[in-house]
Amino acid sequence: MAYGIDYEGIYYTDENRNDIGMMDTYKASLDLADEKDFEVTANDYAIPPKGWWYILGTEIGGKIGAIDVDSESGTIKYTGRSFRGLLDSYVCEITGATRLLQGSITDIIQMLLDEEGVTFFQADSPDVEASIDTYVDAYEIDAGATIYEAIIGAAASIDMTIAIEWQSDHIIHIIPILKQDFTDYLKYSGVEQTGFQIKQDYDLVNHLVLTSKDDVGNFRVIHMFTDSGGTVQAYKTTDTPYEASDYILDKSMQVLTGQDEIAECKDCDDSPVDKYKAVSSMPGDWDKNYDDYYYKDTEEDSDGTVEISYKNFEGVESDSMTLTTSKPSDWDTNYASYYTPSYDQYTGTYTYSAVTGETVLDMSNVIKITAQPFDWAYNYGEYYYKFNNGSSVEYKSYASTSKDKYVRMTSKPSDWNTNFGSYYRKVYKKITYKTVNGKKTKVTEIVDCLDRSDAYYVTCKKDDDEKNGKIPSFTKRPHYRKDNKTVIPTFDKTNTYHVMTKTTPPTWAANKYYSGRKDVKAPPFDALNTYELKKDHYESLCKTGLDFFAELESDSMRAITIDDLSANIGDTVGGTDAMTGISIVAEVTNNNLTIEKGIVTSDYEIGGK
Repeated sequence: MAYGIDYEGIYYTDENRNDIGMMDTYKASLDLADEKDFEVTANDYAIPPKGWWYILGTEIGGKIGAIDVDSESGTIKYTGRSFRGLLDSYVCEITGATRLLQGSITDIIQMLLDEEGVTFFQADSPDVEASIDTYVDAYEIDAGATIYEAIIGAAASIDMTIAIEWQSDHIIHIIPILKQDFTDYLKYSGVEQTGFQIKQDYDLVNHLVLTSKDDVGNFRVIHMFTDSGGTVQAYKTTDTPYEASDYILDKSMQVLTGQDEIAECKDCDDSPVDKYKAVSSMPGDWDKNYDDYYYKDTEEDSDGTVEISYKNFEGVESDSMTLTTSKPSDWDTNYASYYTPSYDQYTGTYTYSAVTGETVLDMSNVIKITAQPFDWAYNYGEYYYKFNNGSSVEYKSYASTSKDKYVRMTSKPSDWNTNFGSYYRKVYKKITYKTVNGKKTKVTEIVDCLDRSDAYYVTCKKDDDEKNGKIPSFTKRPHYRKDNKTVIPTFDKTNTYHVMTKTTPPTWAANKYYSGRKDVKAPPFDALNTYELKKDHYESLCKTGLDFFAELESDSMRAITIDDLSANIGDTVGGTDAMTGISIVAEVTNNNLTIEKGIVTSDYEIGGK
């Protein structure tokens, strides 16, 4: 589509988007949404590396990525990413396999930009009437999705797309807009369609047989059908299928038979999808198999992201305990079968924990180490040294020590004005002598220094610069912060031992320990938050079928050229051939722009991805 917008030239900037000049002799081609790149050919070397070019108030422009000089033709070719290509260069922050986007479309776009530190784009308010709802209830993106993919998908979920404009503040503005349908406009307004390419195919597959086999040999098959117009027939009995019974596995939905049937078979990988189906009444096996069921757990991160997970139910412990007043005969060998109580003031109940033994050094199993072990640097605490306490010799484990470390600060701390007393100066005592009234007097001054053997550190004071001062200057002298440095103990080949440990029964005491048993019972059934896991083996098969049929367009528009129409990517256009009567309606998926001598020519791509 060619339309007569006459631009005086293109502007170009440095890397920081500061204007340098305007170029009026050039030819530019711009692939907005497919390759998302551009090529500008000029006679002069004007745009610097990593610079920008733009036409104000439009999406026409980009960032220079490469410069190709042709000395024979005397031309310079600039290439790089379009504005959409730049958005497509950043991957969204996703901690798991998916992420849910919720909120107004403008807030979602700005959030995605802010998370990646993209400051040269800005999300504007939607260019729609106030009555239009622009809130995205829930749009899910997969790990690896780019900012561009997330923005386009979230906008499309509420029947919107985006306009992109380089504005006078030298920021690229993203403006959510409603998708437009130009089909009726083209049909009834008398706009001249100057040309389009269209094809109709009558021999398309209308019966697709999809099969799979899992690891244990279970075979599955589902039939999917279309009618003569290519419309996929129902293949499931509910909007939210969970298992085989929710799908139509027979041929009852077949429309075209006999000579009209064209079938094809696809053997697919078995890719079951985990789905959690609500259980509203208590299952018959609840008391025994409660841990085979799940409850939904919802958590909200500090950034507002909602994380949903499903967790197995856990049993509820109950205790039947008896206080022991005399030492059990099996205490020394079976102490772990006895319990100690603890009282929970919050719940007002006692809980019982199994008795644990005492870990002590086994002095019958001591090995002297004369060569430094390979793991000394991180496992020195597992080794011992002999220590004489004045009355006996004991073994103590090696331990690290902490040493003060002063680090010079290169920039002013955020809390300097209120917390300067926590920072330090490096000083030494400068001694000089002066003679007053014939008497030589020693004068000691505290002077800042960088490196002296007699230097030491003092805390900063408010009067470091002047008497009765309030806040000392950070820039007048070097300042330091104090960190703790961990010092690993030195290996001593004359006094290092590996000592084995052993577990001994704790000392028994009357009226302290309980005997009994701990029972685990099923938790109360929750009719509002109980789910069972279903493995849906048919969803992936059906998705393969839907993708297959989507590529079989009986009416396929490859290109359309229409005068005096300005459509956005995502808008709907169409055409009818006067000779055959074939009609087609499809979505604009890309726009290839060519700018030469100030005239912009736009060729739309239709019906792709």
